[in-house]
Amino acid sequence: MEETSSVTKYTWEDMPKEQLSDQLSRRLITGNDMMLAHVYLKKAASCPYTTTSTSR
Repeated sequence: MEETSSVTKYTWEDMPKEQLSDQLSRRLITGNDMMLAHVYLKKAASCPYTTTSTSR
């Protein structure tokens, strides 16, 4: 039995930019097995350090 799959083409400019704070925003593309992110930091922005099991 053949498995069929489909492909969707995205461009970062077409994805909405999510404003997380005054100095931090991101764009996400999510799929069944994967998530891609563009993260935007303004100059002198700081991010908290995380030690969760999913951090790599």
